[in-house]
Parts: sequence; C-alpha cells; structure tokens
Amino acid sequence: MGGGTPDGDVPVITFDARSAPADHQFELFHDTTAPVFDTLPSDSPADFAAEATDYLVGDLLVSRIAHSPQRMRRSPRHVRCGGEDAVALLVYRRGIAGLRFDRVELRLDEQHVGVIDLAQPFYATCTDVDSVWVVIPRDRLPRSALTGPCARFHRDSPRGRVLRSAVLSVWARLPSARAADAPQLAQGIVDAAEAVLATGDFAPSDPALATAMRDFVGSHLDDLDLDAPTIARTFHCSRSTLFRIFAPFGGVDAYIRDKRLERCLDDLLEPETATRAVNLIATRWGFENPSHFSRLFSARFGLAPSVAHRSARRTSDGYDPSTSRKISTFHEWAAAR
Repeated sequence: MGGGTPDGDVPVITFDARSAPADHQFELFHDTTAPVFDTLPSDSPADFAAEATDYLVGDLLVSRIAHSPQRMRRSPRHVRCGGEDAVALLVYRRGIAGLRFDRVELRLDEQHVGVIDLAQPFYATCTDVDSVWVVIPRDRLPRSALTGPCARFHRDSPRGRVLRSAVLSVWARLPSARAADAPQLAQGIVDAAEAVLATGDFAPSDPALATAMRDFVGSHLDDLDLDAPTIARTFHCSRSTLFRIFAPFGGVDAYIRDKRLERCLDDLLEPETATRAVNLIATRWGFENPSHFSRLFSARFGLAPSVAHRSARRTSDGYDPSTSRKISTFHEWAAAR
C-alpha cells in the first residue's frame, strides 16, 4: 500500500495486494475494506488478487477497484459506523456484480451504470471485476435525487452516456490533475449525477453533455454516417443545443473532421501501420478524396501526410499517446534531421 502526493497534486492512495504472498492477499484486502464491507472470496483465498487506487477529489472519493471473484456485504453495522450519508456511482469496465438489497436486486456490468445508496445494507456477488466508483456526499445532491436503494442506466441511453462519461473522463484526468482542479472535476460529476437522477425531462448541463458527446464521437469515428442529426438523436437534444455545445470547436462537422484527422495522424505515425498506403488510411476515416485530405491534413498539422507516413517507415520509436504530443514529437524528430 502506498499514499501521498507531491505538493499541489490531487491526494491519492494506492493498494496492490499482488505484491504480498499469495496466501496473504485476500487477508490484506479484507482488512483494508473492513470499515465498508465484509468480504469473502468466491474461490480459494490463495488465488485472490486485488488492487485499488483512491483519489480524494474535493469532498468526493473517486476509486478504481479491481479484484478476483468475491462476495461482499454492507451490513447495518457498517452503515451505523459512518459513511452512510453518501451515494455511490459505479462504472464497470470488466465483470459482473449482482447486488441484493432488502427488496430490490440489481445487476451491474459493462453495459450499465449503477447508483447505490450507501445508507442501505446490501449483499453482492462479484465475478473478476474492474470498476470505477465515485462516492458523493448526500448533501451535494438534492434530497429527491435517489428515491430508492439503487438505480441503473444502460450505457447507450442518454442518461447512461452522460453519467458514464462524466465518471470516466474525470478518472482519466486524475493522474495529471492538480489540487486546484479538484473543485471543478468534482462539480462536473455532481452536475451529471444530479441531472441523471432527476425526475422528469432529462436536462444535463452543457459541460456534462459536451463530455458525453465528445466521448460518443471518439468511439464512432469509423461510422461514416456520424453527423449532427445522429448525435442529436442519440442524446435526445435539439440541434440548437448541439450547435451551442460544439460552437467552441467550430461546429459539429469541424469537430468530427478534426478528430478523424487526428486518427489519421495516429495511423500514419504508427510503425505497425506503416505498410498501409496513405489513401487507405484516409479512406478508413472518411476522407475519400486524396487531394482534399492532403490539404486538410497539411492545414491541421503543418506537414503533408506522406511526410508523416515516411517517418513511420524510418523509425520504430514510440510516441506519446496524446495526439498533441505526437505532433510536437514529430516536429522535434523532423527538425533533428
């Protein structure tokens, strides 16, 4: 287990039982989670493994937890001991969890986003899972935000997309986030949770919608029918809302085009795709006119696609996964030659 943070970073604690002897890993995990859950491995304790990373984001706890199959119980004793005045958001990246409350059962998996009331005792059976949890103090949400012990939203529903994107986008930012970023990051999750849990019409904030829409675009760039009407239908929003959200990017079409150009840059700079022709890479991401693609690419990145492609043939050096860093890295590499 480790903890601490450099000055100015978001506080973080890490737990990795895999460094302990196999027959002690479950015991360590059990002792660590004892204030919140009773735990029992579904298989032999000697086969158990777990790791966790917890960030304190303002007054929210954002955690990534991965563990072997196990059973968990949050008992009335745990509720009485503290932490009951909170709501948890759960996004499963792998695995399945079956939760049983007093009169309600809930199944969570990669296709659903869950919300549970930590004031309610429950029993859970989990497969091998990897999940991201966000614990929100109840006073950050309206009293009517969660009327039962739990709720579930499909990841492809408008509410599910907004809540899942809010959680995972903050999780992705935390390793490089500063303490000064914490209030804004926390508020983004709270705003999304409040909108998703509200009764009546779904009316998320522009920032929450923008995060979910950008994630949707990023995962559908290979769909050549992706356009403004598709996004508006997916999120059940008006075209005026859509255009307002994408106005800072020059509009919906400009945003989609720029993201596809960035995917082209990724492919052109990767040694693994160096044998593909430039026009095949361009066509894959929706650019069927070679000369038009070359003009767009050169205007966006300051170099011809053929130049980027040749560099991948000449070197197997790795590139930072950030596209903006890739561009910088390429220019530094080119200048050195």
